[in-house]
Amino acid sequence: MRRMVRGGAGAWLRLPLMLAGLVAGTAHAADIGAAGTGAAVTGDTADWPCPQPRAPDVTAGQFWEDPPIPADARWQDDAALVALIDAVTAHTVPVAEGSARLAAFAEQVPQAARARVLPVVFAGLVARIDQQHRSAIARIESLGRRQAAIAAKLRTLEAATDEDSLEQRDLALRAYRAQSQMMGAVCHVPTELQARLGAYARVLQAAL
Repeated sequence: MRRMVRGGAGAWLRLPLMLAGLVAGTAHAADIGAAGTGAAVTGDTADWPCPQPRAPDVTAGQFWEDPPIPADARWQDDAALVALIDAVTAHTVPVAEGSARLAAFAEQVPQAARARVLPVVFAGLVARIDQQHRSAIARIESLGRRQAAIAAKLRTLEAATDEDSLEQRDLALRAYRAQSQMMGAVCHVPTELQARLGAYARVLQAAL
């Protein structure tokens, strides 16, 4: 007796349409990401599956102009600065809370020293958030490659009629949906990190 794939015979009849939509979505994912930047889908953008533009890194110049950040900003040498930077860049800390902590710190710095100290603090924030940003980009690209591999498998099983292949297709569809849900969450991370850094820059510059 043939075993039924989850969803019954009706689900088998619907699978070709579902497959067409899912596979097409994966085929165009990188194009969508590149469209946000106007870039061609080559090299670094080929595995980009998010509608948000791909930004490979964050830099101080995107958010900060004056006073200049010293090239040799040694924030790592100050334990208090390291503790502050680690605290406000933790992903569990809301941006509003981190902003308040930075504002409180800036108020404790003598006015005459702020133009020297606050750019160093921002250099540390950039370094930490850029690490998180690069990690998020790498994870998204890894998920994109995995999703593309699942879509490729679905294409090979699109016309399947035998029992084993139908079960494999059902498993692949469920894996694709799970990947898509995960992708929806992680695609927001890079832009959220950039927004956090921008908010922190505004707090520090307001205190100068």
